[in-house]
Amino acid sequence: MESKRRRLARLDSIVKFIYSPTSDNRTRDSLNHSEVIAMTASFLTSKPGLRRMLVSRCPILLIDESQDTNKALMDAFLHLEEEFHGRFSLGLFGDMMQRIYSDGKEQLHKAIPARWAMPRKRMNHRCPSRVVEVINSIRHDVDGEEQVPRSDAEEGMVRVFIAPQSGVDAFAVEATVRQRMATIAEDPAWQNSDMVKTLALEHLMSARRFGFVEFFEPLWFVDNLKTSLLQGTGAGLGFFVRDVLPLVKMLRANDRFGATAAVKASSPLLDRAALQEAGSNQVAQLQKAKAACDGLLALVTEQPEIAAQAVLEFVAQTGLFVIPEVLAPFVPGNTVTETTKDGAGPGDQMEGAEGGEDEDTSPELRAWSKALEAPLSQIERYDLYARGLSQFGTHQGVKGLEFPRVLVVINDDEARGFLFAYDKFFGTKEKSKADAENEAAGRETGSDRTRRLFYVTCSRAENSLAIVYYSPNPALARNAILQHGWFREGEVELIN
Repeated sequence: MESKRRRLARLDSIVKFIYSPTSDNRTRDSLNHSEVIAMTASFLTSKPGLRRMLVSRCPILLIDESQDTNKALMDAFLHLEEEFHGRFSLGLFGDMMQRIYSDGKEQLHKAIPARWAMPRKRMNHRCPSRVVEVINSIRHDVDGEEQVPRSDAEEGMVRVFIAPQSGVDAFAVEATVRQRMATIAEDPAWQNSDMVKTLALEHLMSARRFGFVEFFEPLWFVDNLKTSLLQGTGAGLGFFVRDVLPLVKMLRANDRFGATAAVKASSPLLDRAALQEAGSNQVAQLQKAKAACDGLLALVTEQPEIAAQAVLEFVAQTGLFVIPEVLAPFVPGNTVTETTKDGAGPGDQMEGAEGGEDEDTSPELRAWSKALEAPLSQIERYDLYARGLSQFGTHQGVKGLEFPRVLVVINDDEARGFLFAYDKFFGTKEKSKADAENEAAGRETGSDRTRRLFYVTCSRAENSLAIVYYSPNPALARNAILQHGWFREGEVELIN
């Protein structure tokens, strides 16, 4: 609270604001994404001039994924349409069954005026017939909306595999499931994990399965880093994924032209100032850059699992790239290094927290210290994941996407979440008193949110769908799932 008060007190001294959606810029004049959304909703509601300007410039406004648009902003747009409905048209694209973010407007369809046109998209062009039947069944008790498959759609394949929640090797279970699906679906590609899109409940589950958890986990638990971590942005991450890794890839491929271009674009060794300063001795400067590249290649070749810390130190020693401020404390010779690694000392208090206030950034420093112990190869896998190029994703992150083979991994215990509860949704765990009270009052429950998420994940499959459910009571889980009527008797199997 004191930090916010200081920030408000300094507001009058700020002449111009900077939009920093990933929180890379945390100076006093920066605004993050949620702040800009909140301000926009407030201004549209309170400032008639802004409303007139918007209607004049954008007489037709179409909003995609409207079910997950921030509720305050959506209310502002609906009020705007009501005020100017003769001059302004608002079009909402979306499916309320696919609302998975908590800040979306509940019951949006009930807030839409009766005079609006309400077109329906019934044809499902993505899923095979059996998957369409499953998602229609999951949705039936919510709004009764049904989709129809294409007339030329294949039958498709759906299976639910139930395994114990504890005492099992998840990697072995999921390998067994892929093998079973290869047989059942008569599709050998299921045996290749790279050909199967595996959807986990949260990012740490994907990090464990894709092999970058030692790098990812320390950073993931620092709130200031979460957004940039998921988007692969920020100075510390950029040092590795935009400077080091592309150069390493080119050096491994013996792409001298590409490596030279990368060094010339980003390295201080070959920037204009360095070459001008070298004067007639520019060849020596070029040789210095080449020696740094050769050394980097030798380093990652001789030690395939070399730690990111060692790579950072080599780059700093050779001057190959500029070391960002967030990683500077971990470079030998920096007096902050030893104190921050222990989580104590003068390095604990640094400038640069949200809003430019003096806040404790030692959690961020400790997180980087731990993350840098991970092999560089883990950062390579993390980079693929952040760019959406891996075979792994999350239930929430694949909305709108489609894949031939989908493996949905469900494990409430591993996910440790509070917004979604599959055990309660499937009926293998008793609902809480709060759940019962919310249901009685017509309020949204964890089971409602889980149903929508389950609908989204199942509807990603183009050919075949497998669901792995780690349950505290597999036998009970099988009976409970069959009672829902979503899946047939032969589609639900126990994995021992």
